Amino acid sequence: MRNFIADGLAWSAQRYDALEGYVTRTLYGRILPSALGSRLELIATFRRMVKLSVLIALALLIGAVVFVSPKLITISGMLLDLAGLARIFIDEEWEDIAELYSDIDKYPYGPPSHVTRELFKDDNPDAIGEVSEEVETMARHLYWRRGLALVLCGFVLQLIGTAFS
Repeated sequence: MRNFIADGLAWSAQRYDALEGYVTRTLYGRILPSALGSRLELIATFRRMVKLSVLIALALLIGAVVFVSPKLITISGMLLDLAGLARIFIDEEWEDIAELYSDIDKYPYGPPSHVTRELFKDDNPDAIGEVSEEVETMARHLYWRRGLALVLCGFVLQLIGTAFS
């Protein structure tokens, strides 16, 4: 019986790996490259998705207050979760791209200017405000981790919406 279960688990793991490989090759190898030209375009698309999701979530929150609808609060929380996950994806992509340009011999002046310009679109010191140098470092760190904050806010809104349902 133990061998049967072990063989069944091994077989299912092989099938899962094959399916994951197929989906990965199809999605990342064929669909995304034909829709988006580069990783920078992918980041820009996800950045737009984050902004749109947050704006719709805020509109739904206002609608939830006006129409006293817990479902709108829950949907708003889900949209914030999606925005947070997209933001986390953007941050991970930047880490991967920074790793590509970390070779000082190949790139003595850092990443090319088009990559640097795209990176600075995510770095908005005006969003943090003028604070002392020590606090600014912490504020900047938390600003770059705003994907997690969006996920947590979305989770709380979903809990509130569920509690009021």
